[in-house]
Amino acid sequence: MNQFEVSHDENGDLTVQGGWVVSMDGATRIRIGPAPAADIQTGPGKLKATASVGDIYLGGSGRNLLVSGFPTGGPNGTWKHGYPGKWSADEFVLVDDPSGGAAINDGTDDVATLASGGPAGSYASTPYGETLFSSSPFTVTVSTESGWPGTLPDIDVTISSGFARGGKYTASTAANWVADDDSDWTLALAEDGTAELRDDGVAMATREAATNTDPSGTYLSTEAGEALNPEFADAAEPADDTLVNPFKTLTIVYEWTGTPDLDSTTEFLGETVGYPGPYSATYMEHTGDVTGSGGTETVTIDLPQAWEDGLITDAANILCMADWYPPAGGSGPAEIHVTYDGVTTDYTIGPNSITPAATPQLALRILADGTVGPVTGPWSAGVSRRRVPVPPGVVYITVTESGGALDDATGPFFEPSLPANATDTYHRLIAESDGNGNVIQHHLGPIQWR
Repeated sequence: MNQFEVSHDENGDLTVQGGWVVSMDGATRIRIGPAPAADIQTGPGKLKATASVGDIYLGGSGRNLLVSGFPTGGPNGTWKHGYPGKWSADEFVLVDDPSGGAAINDGTDDVATLASGGPAGSYASTPYGETLFSSSPFTVTVSTESGWPGTLPDIDVTISSGFARGGKYTASTAANWVADDDSDWTLALAEDGTAELRDDGVAMATREAATNTDPSGTYLSTEAGEALNPEFADAAEPADDTLVNPFKTLTIVYEWTGTPDLDSTTEFLGETVGYPGPYSATYMEHTGDVTGSGGTETVTIDLPQAWEDGLITDAANILCMADWYPPAGGSGPAEIHVTYDGVTTDYTIGPNSITPAATPQLALRILADGTVGPVTGPWSAGVSRRRVPVPPGVVYITVTESGGALDDATGPFFEPSLPANATDTYHRLIAESDGNGNVIQHHLGPIQWR
């Protein structure tokens, strides 16, 4: 990256590449950014020069913490938000205890603590921290950045097949999301980086351990989740011919309450019945379209006649589809009741908003031995974060002069607006955010100062 080049991420946070402010005569050189890391290289051939500056995490989303007061060499500056209740800078982590108080730890022990409140406040050094920094007692001041607590990124969920709930999920915390269309559907990100797509608290699909700050990735269906994917993945083996008809009439009832107009489509032997018609097929009869805020639509399937006609032998496959009629505005779950040989089984389904009904809700297989059951298959969910734009504001550095000559340079800073210049104090604009996702670079490369 070029000196002072600005980048921004999905959270709306900024990172600035370090750079140099150099007087025109080259006599004064001030580095903006971290000290260079050791880069000793050996071996034959050309050796690359050590980079003199690195990148600077500037934040800006409103979710970060601003830390000062550590002795020289301590991790002062912007601390990056992470898993809920945690912020970090290098190996240091600030942990905010929900029951009260907070602590800053270096991975070995607490270096400073806050007795109550948090995360903002005045942290008192511990004996361990004083030894670590070879310092007398010190106070670390932690404050929240402008725009606190910031905007959390929402996510989009895409379902490969079946009727698990896809669409937009709104963030409730930095590790939990709720489906806009159905609050029973949630996504939870654990601190170990694993994640679950859940229906009413039950894991329907899971992601293996990855970063615990981003739920993006591929989620694979669980055994419970496969019930949400009606799929005839295989065909039943034909049985020996018999002279006795083993099948009974099958009845399927689609039922809904409290919201308008569920449409149904039922498929058997390549024919369908349901809205917008037909409502009658060779072996099926549909009772007709019902549009009210609650009701039933019933399909009767003449399996015995299909057997007599030689179109089924040992198994009958029936696909049930159901969706809300979009102009009516219905939403939420519905039910399918399957009755065969005097036994009724109930299934909860999750219609989408599509017309005519096309979302598979139940794949039924009726066997000659009287077995009735859903046929399911695996599915996956793709999860991606929605980008949060950087809030409106400016990135700048502050340059001070003494006697008309370059004296010092500090920053970079991100503020809602560029401060006014004052005597011997000047603010150099680096980049600007319009708050709508556009970050404009105004300066790139080292800064030559008069």
